[in-house]
Amino acid sequence: MSRRQIARELGIHNSTISRELRRNATTSGYDPEQASPQ
Repeated sequence: MSRRQIARELGIHNSTISRELRRNATTSGYDPEQASPQ
């Protein structure tokens, strides 16, 4: 699924998806554990 499709499904702007993926990126990909609040 593309970032644009994900944004559309969630009802948010596609730049939000891009920022989230960039903010929580690791060398092995997206890390949802890193994204969750402490």
